[in-house]
Amino acid sequence: MDGPPKIIKATPEDRETCVDIVVAAFIADPMLRWMMPDVSNYLKNAHAGMDAFAGNAVEHGNSFYIEGNKGVVLWLPPGVEQDEEAMQETMGSSADMEMLPDLMQVMEEVQSYHPKEPHWYLPTIGVDPAYQGMGLGAALMKESLKVVDADRLPAFLESSNPANVSLYMRHGFEPLAQCQRGKGPVMTPMLRPAQK
Repeated sequence: MDGPPKIIKATPEDRETCVDIVVAAFIADPMLRWMMPDVSNYLKNAHAGMDAFAGNAVEHGNSFYIEGNKGVVLWLPPGVEQDEEAMQETMGSSADMEMLPDLMQVMEEVQSYHPKEPHWYLPTIGVDPAYQGMGLGAALMKESLKVVDADRLPAFLESSNPANVSLYMRHGFEPLAQCQRGKGPVMTPMLRPAQK
């Protein structure tokens, strides 16, 4: 890659493209593939699930993607929620039913770490596997944290992949716990204190 990546602020018209990037980025994600181990099931249902999980972020001004659709970061500002109803519907119709009780328990535990005070929430950041390892995730995080820091508010995320925890730590996020149930993967809730 020559020079720094071109980072573009996403608009509501970019929502489908941003969700497509997330689906590609998460094709080997431990949590999503535990939920949907069959690749056909994943490809059939991941777009609707990711749109419910993170699509609302594109409407609220702190979402960015890399030119060429190589990566994306989607933030929810304070007071903006995910589409819980659509998430539950997608999970109920696509997740492996055997793991559902463990999934619900781990999600409840992770939710217990979610800050109660106003904060920014990072539902997802991802890079197309063809472009991973080039620093694109770090570039997206750096750019998007400018808005978070201007608000002087904390930020929260849940890492569904232990391999990504070090990236988040380099950007000021602190692990709060390791949440795991049954044969499921580890989820790591992480908090970044407000920057003064």
